[in-house]
Amino acid sequence: MNVYWGSPLLTPTGLVGQTDGIWQTYSQNLTAVGSSTLLRFESIGPASAPTYGSYLDNVSVMAAVPEPETYAMMLLGLGLLGFMARRKSAA
Repeated sequence: MNVYWGSPLLTPTGLVGQTDGIWQTYSQNLTAVGSSTLLRFESIGPASAPTYGSYLDNVSVMAAVPEPETYAMMLLGLGLLGFMARRKSAA
């Protein structure tokens, strides 16, 4: 199975499963390149023995948690807006 994140192929050799029925775990840390990035799975197999598809289970994508500096800058910006609004209404 090939896995794509946007247009780049994440698995150059493909993910190769086992024939013994035991699930494999695959994980990857990635960064989105925009407000949305397409995660795509492509089933592959040899032309001499085509496959009906690969099996996927429990696929998840998690958003990163904002860092404390992000909240500090937001609070500083809101404080400055409040200060400017108060100063303008006093004048």
